[in-house]
Amino acid sequence: MEKSIIVVKSITYAMRGQQLLNNYGISAYIERNTGAASKYGCGYSVRVKTSEANRAAEILTSYGIRVVDILPVGGGKS
Repeated sequence: MEKSIIVVKSITYAMRGQQLLNNYGISAYIERNTGAASKYGCGYSVRVKTSEANRAAEILTSYGIRVVDILPVGGGKS
C-alpha cells in the first residue's frame, strides 16, 4: 500500500493533525522526517495512505494547520 507524508511546521501540528485525521476516519501516524522531507526543518510529518493524502491535507488546512508539502514514500508493507 502506498503511503505519503504530509510535512507540517511543528511536532505540535503533527500531533494535532494525527488526532484530527483519525477523528475523520483517516488512519494517520506521526513519523520523523528523513530523506527529502528533512530539508523542511521540522522533524516530523503525518503519514497517510496516498489515496487519502489530498483529502487529509484539505482537512488539516481547514483547521489552520499549514501543510508544507506532500511527499510519496512509495509502496511496501503497511
